Amino acid sequence: MSGNMIRGIAASLDRTEADRAVVLFAGRRSVFSAGDDLATFSRPVDVRRTL
Repeated sequence: MSGNMIRGIAASLDRTEADRAVVLFAGRRSVFSAGDDLATFSRPVDVRRTL
């Protein structure tokens, strides 16, 4: 997952908590994700820490 995606999910979860709502994450059967964008590993360490 990219930094932008992580920040977007975090903002959505904050709104969900404020609204006292429920979140459901669902994937597709044909897709597997380990949950990280490998391109982030090519960035300097200081940038990765801000994600």
